[in-house]
Amino acid sequence: MPREDSIGSSGGSITSDEEEPIQNTTVHPTSSVVVTRPPGSDAASATVAGGTVRGPGIKRFQKTVRKVIQMNKIQSAFNPGGIGAEPGIDPRRPGSDAAYGHIKEPCEIEVIDYSATNYEIQQLDNTQFKAMMRATGGKRPPWAKVRWINVAGISWDVLSTLGITYNLHPLTLENILGGMKTARSKADYYTNHLFLHIMCQSLAEKESAASPLANVNPRRSSEHHAFRSKSPQQMTPEEEDAADEKNLRRRKRSQDVDVEKGISKSKGKGKTKDPKKKYRSPTEERRLETEERIKHTEEGNEKLRNNEYSVKVVTKGLFLYLLRDGTVISVHQADRGFGDPIYRRLQTPNTILRASADPSLLIEALLDLVVDRALDIVDRFHENILACERSILLKPKMNTVRQLHFLSAELSARRRSLDPVKTLIYGLRRYDQERCVAIAQSSGTVTETEKIQGFLSHKSKIYLADVHEHCEWILTSLEMFENISENLINYTFNAIAYETNNTMRTLTL
Repeated sequence: MPREDSIGSSGGSITSDEEEPIQNTTVHPTSSVVVTRPPGSDAASATVAGGTVRGPGIKRFQKTVRKVIQMNKIQSAFNPGGIGAEPGIDPRRPGSDAAYGHIKEPCEIEVIDYSATNYEIQQLDNTQFKAMMRATGGKRPPWAKVRWINVAGISWDVLSTLGITYNLHPLTLENILGGMKTARSKADYYTNHLFLHIMCQSLAEKESAASPLANVNPRRSSEHHAFRSKSPQQMTPEEEDAADEKNLRRRKRSQDVDVEKGISKSKGKGKTKDPKKKYRSPTEERRLETEERIKHTEEGNEKLRNNEYSVKVVTKGLFLYLLRDGTVISVHQADRGFGDPIYRRLQTPNTILRASADPSLLIEALLDLVVDRALDIVDRFHENILACERSILLKPKMNTVRQLHFLSAELSARRRSLDPVKTLIYGLRRYDQERCVAIAQSSGTVTETEKIQGFLSHKSKIYLADVHEHCEWILTSLEMFENISENLINYTFNAIAYETNNTMRTLTL
């Protein structure tokens, strides 16, 4: 009868269903040799003076176990983030390299070690950084109080090295590699580190030497993550009709595809040309097609914008880690000169950032840098609103109303992106201590009488109040500009209605 496997599953056996033949055992009286021979074969296993030669049953069992392990690795590789998969990305998990190893990008990495008296910076690439982490184990020099690792670019080899070296939480790595454009700024507290995800906004023309966005989502193409740096010229009516007809043909072709099966409904067309479609779930396929239609609609609206009044804003993710040992890790997709203002402050010994050697002040400086970039966006919106107001006061035209409509939508989008940053800064100032206590008590690592320190120092909270004030001013300015846009639109319609009434009164007389 068949035998069950070693873990006692009743659904089947990992060994053969055939019974093994009865083996003959011969004991030599003059030696301590026991030879076991199955019928019709030579010696299969022998025990000689305590040494063991493994028989075919043990070899067959080991071969089956290795096969099961390999199958698990393959399954993890081909279903890294599907529906029902385990949350988080653990670099130590089998199959993680196969699932995310394709996310590669040449990163520019700066490792800065500093104290009140010394300062040292190293510029490394991906290979050099991995070699350094393996050699030092992530430990900084004894004289250094703070280590800042600034990574420009997203690459799996660098992130996996950081995750293993500093024991970063798998959920944080999933946030970095997720690449969601609709993500919100947030703060996550863990036992050994604080994780911040900030949506950093800046003017497109000030993105000098911008880093090409990596294909951070294994199930999305890079076109869904690319940001437009420049709007095309306004179309003529003939070009608009041709574009509408092209979009209609494209939409008709998309409706002829069976999303559930990945095949075409039209006769003679057979399967689609996308070889990766068979690995996508129906829910994901519908989401991607919806995003594609929204993208084409946005491109059509973009062609109606006027380059004179449009404000091009680039939004990219900034990810910050603050560890208990004084290590700060920043990963971003911004331009290569993102941290230059902070580098200059660290090179000067008499600055507060350098003299205090406080890692939480470095986090405050990075948040202040994000908010200062948003100040440039507010100034550009102010200039464009004034230009539209002057144009409408001189001669109201419907084309200007159209541009005001687009400006109002952009202002609303900027407010929606910056409001979570304000909430994040307020939470860091107000609830840092309470959140650290809650995390420590839930993990069971401390007693009730032991005092828990927060991640942020008192001095950093004082300077965060100034950052919070700037963020508040930006949001109120954007709200004021949005109200001005609505008032100018109403003024234009009232002026046009007044002129129409005067014309009709003249004609009736």
